[in-house]
Amino acid sequence: MKKNVIVAAVAAAVLSACGGAGEKSEKLSSVDWNGMDTTVSPKEDFYRFANGNWMKNNPVPESESRWGSFNEVKDRNNDIIKEILNEASKNDTAEKGSATQLVGDYYYCIMDKEKRAVDGIAPIQSQLDKIDGLTKENLETFLADFHKTVGSTPFGFSIFEDLKDNEVYAVYLGQHGLGLPDKEYYFKQDEKSVETRAKYVEHVDKMFALANVNSKDAGKKILAIETELAGDMMNRVEQRDISKLYNKMAYADIKKQWNNFNWDKYFSAIGVTDFDSVIVMQPKYMAKFNKAIKNMPLSDWKLYFKWELINAMASTLTPEMEQQNFAFYSQYMRGAKEMKEDWKRAIDAMTSSVGDVMGKAFVEKAFSPEAKEKINALVDNLQAALGERLEQLEWMSDSTKLQAKEKMASFTRKLGYPDEWKDMSSLNISRESYAANKMAVNQWQFKDMLDKYGKPVDKTEWGMPAHMVNAYYNPIQNEIVFPAGIMQPPFFDPNAEDAVNYARIGAVIGHEMIHGFDDQGARFDATGLFKNWWTKEDLEKFKAQTGILVEQYNQYTPIEGNDEVKVNGELTLGENIADFGGLTIAYYAFQKSLEGKKEEEINGFTPEQRFFIAFGQIWKGNARDEYLRTQVQTDPHSPTEFRVNGTLSNMPEFFAAFNVEEGDPMRQPAEKIATIW
Repeated sequence: MKKNVIVAAVAAAVLSACGGAGEKSEKLSSVDWNGMDTTVSPKEDFYRFANGNWMKNNPVPESESRWGSFNEVKDRNNDIIKEILNEASKNDTAEKGSATQLVGDYYYCIMDKEKRAVDGIAPIQSQLDKIDGLTKENLETFLADFHKTVGSTPFGFSIFEDLKDNEVYAVYLGQHGLGLPDKEYYFKQDEKSVETRAKYVEHVDKMFALANVNSKDAGKKILAIETELAGDMMNRVEQRDISKLYNKMAYADIKKQWNNFNWDKYFSAIGVTDFDSVIVMQPKYMAKFNKAIKNMPLSDWKLYFKWELINAMASTLTPEMEQQNFAFYSQYMRGAKEMKEDWKRAIDAMTSSVGDVMGKAFVEKAFSPEAKEKINALVDNLQAALGERLEQLEWMSDSTKLQAKEKMASFTRKLGYPDEWKDMSSLNISRESYAANKMAVNQWQFKDMLDKYGKPVDKTEWGMPAHMVNAYYNPIQNEIVFPAGIMQPPFFDPNAEDAVNYARIGAVIGHEMIHGFDDQGARFDATGLFKNWWTKEDLEKFKAQTGILVEQYNQYTPIEGNDEVKVNGELTLGENIADFGGLTIAYYAFQKSLEGKKEEEINGFTPEQRFFIAFGQIWKGNARDEYLRTQVQTDPHSPTEFRVNGTLSNMPEFFAAFNVEEGDPMRQPAEKIATIW
């Protein structure tokens, strides 16, 4: 654990990390003036005031379900990666296990659609044969192999840090194995939900037909099986309560309670035997699985596993199966009109399989040490601002503030890329087939996970590849992580004024910091342990304030003319807290950067106004109705419109900048304004 630091000392760091302290703002780029729609009042709808013209001129591309800043940066990153992959795929003599061989051969197979068409389902025939040979006696060994090669179903097994002892890895079991996004899809009775289930049945039937796997009424049977399993699963809101997910059970009790499954046989086949306890994330579901082992006919299990196999491997097999997979999951569920180009789909697939190898190549070609240094200075500034905000909180007691400041001072930061890249040279990739390569990746990743058990926790490991346009906070290690992929315009631009960079990458940094203090992160202490560090009174005050946000976001309807589709304030609470708190500390860090400087207007807008405009523009976006409908049911992030308007309507600093008065739509009523971080 890092020692506490004096906030004033951190605040003394260079506060103009994004632009030269002696440079005038005219020499630096500012907000996207052309993207604004100044016919819209910032007091009425700030999102459209900041982005209206951009939204009119940038419809969602046919191959996408949404379009915005993240997509634009991802496209630029992908262009760089495409060059790397094209060059590597031309080299068919690269040394086995080298980065060139791994990404080159994998990319070659994905792009060779003619061979995939000729091969048909041959690459998964051996797995289908194993399913046909399934018996009650070999179920456990079959499942162990299936988990290694195909995926986790009908329950998930994993090795992960123990939330209450994060120096060691623990064995976890939990729910898994649905074809629809969440359990609620199986039980809601509104017209759209009923239609979705009918479409899913049609999709399953079509996929079985394309795979030449004969099974009468497969779709109806799969829906019935999954509905039965889903009945005792947790929904996405319930899974946000970490205390309900941490259920450490003695292994002996598991074998006694759920004795229709031979756990010794399963774990022996998996390769993990030296443990005496298991963390069961959904005990109720595991009890349902135990009953299903006894009550579900073997023929139903075989059908279920065939569907799980076909569904998991669909995008790697024939073009017709890939097209049908797209038709349901991307077109019907998310609104995309056509498939992405082959090379873009290849990059998406490879990011989740050989992402570290691709990330290393990307960093070597497109990332500078200077960017990392400037982001590091920005993190210092944001951390100083957070420390000052903590000190000034009126609702929090001194004892809890002390704990909060210790946690803030203990943040580990990971910027740009890992200090050591993961060695994937043992991964067996060839030019044989896309499907074979995907199964080889599954096996490699499973073994990589298993190899952690019994060893010290690797605190240097990254949770996403370096080229990804994203960032994250990991509460178990109390770390904030910013890959190189997001350290680029418009998120970070060394040639932009401070107002822009603090509002964009600064808000992203602040967002991840505040995740350490949202309704989930706040349950972990400075060392990353799942442990309460709040007084009872402070926790009650915190819940009261976050409850105001829940009610606020529950009212938002993202689809014009459809008041039935609403944001779920509980599901999105953590992200909404992080948006609100992150922008707040970014604002105060920006204010520090203005000290000693003459404030200048640009195009009639003050630095503070440009800060908020820049924030609004980073969340610019258009989205299809189908995407929005799925998003509010499954995604912990609010639609971008409300990430802007919802956040700003709680901020007195925004009210002052744009003279937003009580009664204006962009200002919450006084009694409904949340004060959190």
